[in-house]
Amino acid sequence: MQVTPARDLKIGRILEVAFDIIEQNAVVAIAYIVILTAVTGAVAYFGVDYNSFVQEIGKQFITFLVGIVAAFLLLVAMLRKGGFLQRDADESFLPFVGLSFLTAIGVTIGFLLIIFPGLYLMSRWLLAPSVLVTKGSGVIDSMKESWERTGGSEFSILVVVLILIVVQVGGGFMATQSFGPTSPVGITIAQLLGAATSIVSTATGVALYKLLVADRDGAVMKKTFE
Repeated sequence: MQVTPARDLKIGRILEVAFDIIEQNAVVAIAYIVILTAVTGAVAYFGVDYNSFVQEIGKQFITFLVGIVAAFLLLVAMLRKGGFLQRDADESFLPFVGLSFLTAIGVTIGFLLIIFPGLYLMSRWLLAPSVLVTKGSGVIDSMKESWERTGGSEFSILVVVLILIVVQVGGGFMATQSFGPTSPVGITIAQLLGAATSIVSTATGVALYKLLVADRDGAVMKKTFE
């Protein structure tokens, strides 16, 4: 799908819409934070002394499973509340998992290449999950459309992504340094920050869908029929 990308999307506008979306989904967001923090915090705390490969894989698998299900449900709730989702999203769960895997691999490789490529890829694919769920697109098509739609606004999106990473990583580091890496308090704060930044990241993706897809396509359609 060929689209003409929007230009000069402002950082402040992205964050404004993202936080409006969070406010509209306050109950879901609170439930997400409480459940995700409790589960991942418990896994991290009780898994501190795990030293075998199998135990570590098990810990990572539980964290991933809970995280991916929670992320999908949060995204669906935000899209539906915003009026962007008019279809049954259940069939999009497995493609959502595939998209998460594929983008994670690409971003990880990008981070290994002196960090910046990873940040850039994150910013260009941040819209992909919303496209996949709302339109029922395939994984690759969703990534392609996200890439095309975010063209021209990648700097603003990248800055937002960088802010989220600094808050999560910096806050988590300070928590573990202040309370100790095995402290329940430090672990809880780190997981809480992770859940909170995940909500903002998801809301940012939905905000981009509103600004770069729904609003733009609606304006184009209106102009066409005038």
